Amino acid sequence: MLLRKYSFGYENRKKKQKVERLIQSQARALEDNFFCGKKQIEISSSSVDEDLVIEEPSGYTNTVDEDRQQISLGMKNSYFMSNCAKVQHPLLAEVEGRASILPLQVPLDDIENSDTVNAVCQNIKHVGDLDTLDEKNKRPAKHNSKEAREREIRAAEERLLEKDIPRSVDEFEKLVRVSPNSSFVWIKYMAFMLSLADVEKARLIAERCLKTINILEESEKLNVWVAYFNLENAYGNPREEAVSKIFQRALQYCDPKKVHLVLLGMYERTEQHQLADELLSKMSKKFKHSCKVWLRRIQWLLKQNQDEVQSVVKRAVLCLPRHKHIKFLSQAAILEFKCGVPDRGRSMFEGMLRDYPKRTDLWSIYLDQEIRLADMDVIRALFERATTLSLPAKKMKFLFKKYLEFEKSLGDEECIESVKRKAMEYVETTFA
Repeated sequence: MLLRKYSFGYENRKKKQKVERLIQSQARALEDNFFCGKKQIEISSSSVDEDLVIEEPSGYTNTVDEDRQQISLGMKNSYFMSNCAKVQHPLLAEVEGRASILPLQVPLDDIENSDTVNAVCQNIKHVGDLDTLDEKNKRPAKHNSKEAREREIRAAEERLLEKDIPRSVDEFEKLVRVSPNSSFVWIKYMAFMLSLADVEKARLIAERCLKTINILEESEKLNVWVAYFNLENAYGNPREEAVSKIFQRALQYCDPKKVHLVLLGMYERTEQHQLADELLSKMSKKFKHSCKVWLRRIQWLLKQNQDEVQSVVKRAVLCLPRHKHIKFLSQAAILEFKCGVPDRGRSMFEGMLRDYPKRTDLWSIYLDQEIRLADMDVIRALFERATTLSLPAKKMKFLFKKYLEFEKSLGDEECIESVKRKAMEYVETTFA
């Protein structure tokens, strides 16, 4: 029974065997001492392995700490209550005095709850969080730094060309070797050759440039194609045929819609109205789902004072996807306010607001166009309509704020107070 009591909870077999041997020897010594009543035996702390300290239950001088797996062997207190316990050897008394000193007790709970440990754990957690954030931000930061570096290089190239413009072919060759993907440098090189009246050399540079620039640099290649269009438009013979050949080649390497828009811009700048009209007709058929193409055609018709705007708007609404209708109609109405007839723009906005009365973005665009025309009566009437709607509080706050800013910029104190009073009335009636 003693063996089971002292060996309970220990998984290490070797330690268990040592404990059992020590307990057996102690039990025999205690038994002899108890029955003979002549001498007392104590086991000093030196005879016990430091790693084998067991705690006994109450009534024994030794202690057992099962959590820390430490034992201290001793004897039951009742064994020392007899008369024979009065006779004791001096050496044993000295050993007992040393053994009575309690070991250092350090509760584990105090260690776990200490401020130092908490601070260290917090620091470790903070460092781990920082490492995680660094890993997450590493890739976007690297991409952003690369883009910033490219912008710095391009700006430096432009400043270099502005301050120290190359004046010879060798200087331009050195520059294009340093920046082979910069369309700005290549176009300057082409312009330099044109200033020397060497058109063929400028064409060769354009062809060389298109072969040199990386295929991934689409915007840079597109810039070179634009310069090539202008070159052939100015020096081609015949001009239309030369431009058409370059245009067909550009369609194979760049986004077709972008190439068409670039060519249209060149025709508009050079006032080639017939070619621009023909190109717009082709684009409206080829890119009939593009809102930008239809808007460019409406803008062209308004600038030419043609009366086909309404028919083109109806065709565009039929061809465009439904989710693009509001975008197209609002932009077309803005074009009417700027380049065409404002009344047609008002009718388009009124039609959209009948279908979507809660779209504050439409109200805002409509109000901006009327404010640009500076008709105070029309503007205030439109604000009154907008602020009397039953919209959510957030949208009404936006409309009242816009109304107040307008009155502060162009109105007087009486109008400003009127807007504030109406806003307070809305708040009282809504949140009462």
